[in-house]
Amino acid sequence: RKTWWCLASATVARPPTDNTPETIAFDAYGPEAAELLTRARSFLARIRHDFMERFDDLIGETPDGKRILSVFTAEELAHLKEQQLKHLGFLLAPETTRQDIVAIAGRIGTVHALSGLTPTLLSESYSIYRRLLIDRLDKAMLRA
Repeated sequence: RKTWWCLASATVARPPTDNTPETIAFDAYGPEAAELLTRARSFLARIRHDFMERFDDLIGETPDGKRILSVFTAEELAHLKEQQLKHLGFLLAPETTRQDIVAIAGRIGTVHALSGLTPTLLSESYSIYRRLLIDRLDKAMLRA
């Protein structure tokens, strides 16, 4: 959250010669963020399944993703999807702290490394994940 969150209303226009808005500090784990996530909770719950299905489809289209996903049984894939849904819920929960995310990141990173997830696929997955989430949020036209 801290890396890519800011309120659209929290930008300051710069002089006409510079088209880049300056962002005002926004605590992605503070009370304002928690309020936004609380207000969006029901919406986020509704989009999670569609989001994860699309994410898995896009990952499966990559050569590395296809290779990794091909070793899972149907039951293992169902379990993986359930874990992904839980993780997305965890990331977007108002009560989740930065420390919570850092604490679980090491364990998830180990699982990814042991599963053969290459740095390239990890980077591509992160990009897809972020792009899909932004797309779904844009479509919902959530207001800060």
